[in-house]
Amino acid sequence: MKRMYICLFIILLCLSFGCSKNPLDSSEINVLNNEEDIIIQDVPNKPYIIKTEVTFEYPTNQMYLLIKLFWTDVSDNEDGFVIYREGIGNVSETYPLRQLDEVSANSVLYFDKSLRMENFDNVLKGEYFQYNIFSFNEIGLSNSETVIVKIDY
Repeated sequence: MKRMYICLFIILLCLSFGCSKNPLDSSEINVLNNEEDIIIQDVPNKPYIIKTEVTFEYPTNQMYLLIKLFWTDVSDNEDGFVIYREGIGNVSETYPLRQLDEVSANSVLYFDKSLRMENFDNVLKGEYFQYNIFSFNEIGLSNSETVIVKIDY
């Protein structure tokens, strides 16, 4: 008797509000299985730093520290790379973590020219900077590739 009332209740609900379409209808499954319509994308792989160099540049009577970062691009789905820098130890307050730049897909090097010598008069000798490089696409950021560069000149 209880089952009969439950069945009547379900029938009344369907008649009152309409019954939904079967979610497993075979025509919809065929559309979902069309491989051309399905694109699975993930965040790109992180780049791998292979080399760093610390040199100087002298444009227009100012001396700049030039830190060169070279990496291997191991992704084929990145939209670009984003580079962060942060001072470590004595220079951490002067140079907090910040985004330096964004470079295009398939790039394999970046030159940090933002450290002018006139601002610190050799106080950076022996100091350290940490660089983080991420690859990115519309899905998100890769894990960070991190390198610590000692300013030794």
